[in-house]
Amino acid sequence: MWTRSITFELQDLLGEGSQGRVFKALRADKSSGLTQAVAVKILHSKTAVDLWKKEFESLARVRSPYCVQVLSFERIEGQPALILELVEGVSLSDLGRTCLLTPEMIDEIVAQVQAGLEDLRNHGTFHGDLSPNNVMIDEQGRVRLLDFGLANGEHRLTPDFAAPERLNGSAGNFQADLFSLGRIEQFLRGVKLSSVQPSPFLFSVATLRQPRDLKPQAAMQTKLSAIVRQLRERRRFRLNTRTLGPTLATRPSKGWMLAVLISFCVLTTSGASQVVQLPCGFLTLRTENWHYFLVDGVPVGYSPLTLALKAGEIHQIEWVSAQGRGRKRTKLKRDQHVLWSDRDFSH
Repeated sequence: MWTRSITFELQDLLGEGSQGRVFKALRADKSSGLTQAVAVKILHSKTAVDLWKKEFESLARVRSPYCVQVLSFERIEGQPALILELVEGVSLSDLGRTCLLTPEMIDEIVAQVQAGLEDLRNHGTFHGDLSPNNVMIDEQGRVRLLDFGLANGEHRLTPDFAAPERLNGSAGNFQADLFSLGRIEQFLRGVKLSSVQPSPFLFSVATLRQPRDLKPQAAMQTKLSAIVRQLRERRRFRLNTRTLGPTLATRPSKGWMLAVLISFCVLTTSGASQVVQLPCGFLTLRTENWHYFLVDGVPVGYSPLTLALKAGEIHQIEWVSAQGRGRKRTKLKRDQHVLWSDRDFSH
């Protein structure tokens, strides 16, 4: 009788939420010699195994390009665990806090999330806790919904993004997910979540909420892909720099010497979907020793960086390094390009 022997080697911790901890893992099938990189969600609850299995059976049938695929239900060292498709990307929470997205990019994200919600509805389920933390964009610029439909029998939600009826104890459904999508759109556009904005997603009466006439566009996915890859490069560089230790003055490898454009000088005109370029100057920060920078109080990461700063305004540059910390101001002219190196940050 042929039996399969599958093992899981847990590697990096990817995140932790109310339901469990998620690890990057290597799944190995000893009988065939095949291996696969997966995401393993080890669930906190040991008592709701039957509920989790029931949810898995439902979610495993979902096939959508906008939803992470649920692969299997396992026990790892006695803990119930969901085995999920591994997505290489960034969360909407990270994207919204580190990038200034154009209106067209935001429309593309909304269109893809909406398509994912409609796919879930067509499979007889719903998300139930939609927020920027459980929506990712992969390196192809494609939205991937996480944690959809898991233990929807429980009262599980993120208050800032939950529909009013959910806050009052009602069960989730497609209309409640649409309201959460409206909140996500506000978050991406930099609108206060408490403000009232005209949107078919944000009606207080659930039955009035309707999908918008938006369809995913391949051209916009290409632009989102470039941003996601850029953010992941910055993250890899930051992790690579930290492993050197704060007392080492090590020269970055040539692969990391490429400047990364991390700030965009764009302005959305009121009432239109037009992006107008503001006059900018460019400040390149390139140091032999490690330096971590903040611009106008906002963390922007480790050197090397190239920043697009609004011309004609005074900007405060702060840094932390192995030698200490400091700050200085700069004012750039339009199209001016200035390079700062180690000597500019001496104490």
